[in-house]
Order: sequence, then C-alpha cells, then structure tokens
Amino acid sequence: MDSKSVYQSIVEMLYNTLKNEKTRTKILFDADFKAKIIVLVDNLLSLEVDHEATFKDNKWSTAFAKAVVNISKEKLKFEKPENKSISDCYADYADTLTYCFNTYEIDRSVLTSTNEAVEEDKIKEFKITDELKTKYSEDTIIASTVEVVDEKVEKPNTQQGFGSSSSKSGFESFGQSTNGGFGQPFTAPIPPMQDPRFYPYKSKPKYMKWLKIALGATFGILGAILIVINFVSMYVGATVDINPLFTGEPPVLTWTEWNKDITKLPFSISIFTYLGYSNSMAGGGWLFIILYAFMIAWITYNMIAPAKRYREQFVFPLINIIAPIMLIIFVLWGYIFNSFAFKGMTGNLDHIDFIARILKSNKIIIGKDQYDNFVAFFNSGSGKEFINTLDSQSKFGIPLLWIQFIFAIASIIFTIVVIMLNPKLDREKVAYANNEFQTMINEALQGRKHEIDPSIYEDQAEIDAFYQKIRDKQNRKNNRHKDDE
Repeated sequence: MDSKSVYQSIVEMLYNTLKNEKTRTKILFDADFKAKIIVLVDNLLSLEVDHEATFKDNKWSTAFAKAVVNISKEKLKFEKPENKSISDCYADYADTLTYCFNTYEIDRSVLTSTNEAVEEDKIKEFKITDELKTKYSEDTIIASTVEVVDEKVEKPNTQQGFGSSSSKSGFESFGQSTNGGFGQPFTAPIPPMQDPRFYPYKSKPKYMKWLKIALGATFGILGAILIVINFVSMYVGATVDINPLFTGEPPVLTWTEWNKDITKLPFSISIFTYLGYSNSMAGGGWLFIILYAFMIAWITYNMIAPAKRYREQFVFPLINIIAPIMLIIFVLWGYIFNSFAFKGMTGNLDHIDFIARILKSNKIIIGKDQYDNFVAFFNSGSGKEFINTLDSQSKFGIPLLWIQFIFAIASIIFTIVVIMLNPKLDREKVAYANNEFQTMINEALQGRKHEIDPSIYEDQAEIDAFYQKIRDKQNRKNNRHKDDE
C-alpha cells in the first residue's frame, strides 16, 4: 500500500471533515470522534516522518493539528506513533469513515470528495459558531472530557493516568454496559505502542545513557575539530609567484592545450592541503562552516539530551545515527582513501612532488627534463621561503589532523557499540499487547469488559519515579529562574 496515496486520502478526509458543518461541530461534542481525528493527525505525522509522505509537496499535520485545537478550545497532544504501519494508518482512516456514516449518517463520498482543492488558508478559517453548537449539540451525548496535554510539560489529567487503579486493570471505565453497549460513546484507551507504560523491547541496557553521552561527546569534539580545521584552511597557508617557471627558456611549467590562455596567477596552498589532507569544506566559505556548526550542535544535543519518555532511557533511535555516520565517513574519507594524508602526518610526504601533482591537477605540467629545475625553484629564493612557511605551520597542523583522526575512530567505535547493544523490538510482546487491546475493544463494543493483562506494562513505581525526576528537575530550573528575577 502506497504511503503517499494513504497520506492524500487522510488529508482529503480531514479537510472535508472540517469543511462539513456537522462533522466539524461534532469534534467539539463527541469525545470519541475527536479522538479518532487526533489519531488521523498523528498518522499524518507518522507518514511524514517514517515514510516521507507529502501531498502537493507539503506536510499537513501541523495545519490540521492547529485547526482541531482551535475547534476544540483545549490543549491537545499530537504525537507520532511508533512503528505505525501504512496499513494501520489506512485502517484508522476507514474506521473513521465508517464511524461518521453509522453515527452521523454522513456518506463516505462526502468525506472523500476531491471537488475542492485542499488549502492551508481555508483550513485556518474553519470555526464553530454558536448557531452550529445549538444545531448539532442536541443529539450528542457528551463523553467525560479528557484533557490531553503536552507530555513535556505535564501529564494527562485522566482517570486512566499513571498511578490510578484503572490503569492496571485495562481501563475499567471503558465500555461499561448500557443498552448492550451499542450507541453509547466511550473514551478510547491508549494503544499499547502509544502508552508510556508499555515497553516494547527485549532488554533494558542501563548503560545506554552513558553510551549516548560518550558518543555525543566524541562526536561533538570531532565536529569542533572539523570546524577548526576548515576555519584554519581558509586563513593559514602560503603563496608563491610561479610565473618565472613559465617564462624561462625552456619553460619549466607549461599550460596544457585546454588551458593555454589562462592567466598565470600566484600559486596558493593551505596548510592542510600541503599536508596531503584534501577533505575540506572550507571551499564553501563561512556559510558552509556555519551550517556545519549548527548541524553538529543539533546532532550532539539530540545524543546527550536527557530522556523525556520512559522508554527513551534504554533506546537510541537508529535514525539519529544516520547523520553522524555520514559526517564521520566524510572526515575519514580524507584519511583512508588518501594515501598522502598519513604521509603528511608522519613527515614522510615529499612536499615538492606533491605540489607538482597539485599543479598537474590544475592543467599545469612540468616540461620535459625540467623536474630538477622545478625542485631547485623550491629549494631557493621565494620558493624555499614558501616551503619554510608551510613547514612552520605544519607544527600545529599535524597534531590537529591526528586528534581529528583519533576522535573519528572513537566515534565509529561508539556508534558500532550503540548499534550492537541497542535493544531489539520484542515482536511477540507487541503482538500480544495489540491482541489484548483489540480484544478489549471488541468486548466493549459488545457491552462486556475485558481487562488487559497488566503484565505487559512496566512497574508503575518505576515509571512514576522516572517522571518525578523530570518534574523535580523542571521545578529546580523554574526556581532558579525565579531567583534570577
């Protein structure tokens, strides 16, 4: 099933839902329907992040999230579900269409219409007037309100929240029997994969926090050295006028036929090019260096930032390793696939011969039988002064290259260790939890109650202690700010 087609279907349905006066108003009054709409917005975010899905080259989750918040007039939490498959996203879409038809008698063709173009400006204009509230509130039984808040700031104010007895019994308030359970709204529980109490992995490596810090520290230092090297490459080096080598009889240097009319400019070389290290971003100027600095800072922060969710303590998302690996490979490329770098770092590079290679790469060649004269130029006068300047600069250039190489290797080692020790998904546990959740829903729809096996959830005291640490840290931070004021 194609992610983009599912993404488009959900976008068009959400747009038509907000455009339709009845379904738009029902978001305000029907807690179950609102929950389904929130799930669809979450699915958009999942398709955008995990499958790079877009519609008309735009991402729509933010626009619809703001619209739902404006309509409901309450704080809502929108969160990308983990490991949500495309087929599951489509199932939620189909389920909401069926719900609208069965509950509000809205034909699916109304909600899947493509007659009107989806536009963000129009989404912002969808509002609920007092007339609409009066018109569509009469036949709606308002379910108990659940305040959904930003998990980074506070915890949801629900009876199913952490620490309540119902959270351990499979949401006892769900699907209580009235009229056989049909026609009665109910508050949908959180699916296991979205429930902070559910840990879907096979192991809990307690040392993952320190591995993250170690990887983040080595990568951050590597990035800082990379920036320093490229900054130095822009300003440290030497220049020599090689025009006399073109004008002698016979000339020592000559242009190739392709470049014969190019003006002969003074020859300049940076210290790290002189040492044989050619992997540099300095050619992009300050802009590239600034962009790399921001990128390295962002990656490093994501590595060492404290966990905000219980399961984040033990897991390092592999998607967060992709960018660091690419940058590490970029750095090591200048060493591993360049035989001159190690020669320059160990003092075994024939610099004059290397300069000849650089000139050749710029369409300049040494005349036949003129190599000795070429060497003589750099062993006397301005040529020798040019070499002496670069040799002097090498005293701090070589240590920088060695430090960068060591931290690149360390970063690779820590990356491999993190990948190897990262906990694996427990597919059997996930399947069992999803089956328990689905059984609970099916039983509730029949007016019966099924308690989710509490063993699938983590120890409540351990979870509460984790979130208490976060609250205590935030309180200390707030108190410091108050003292500063």
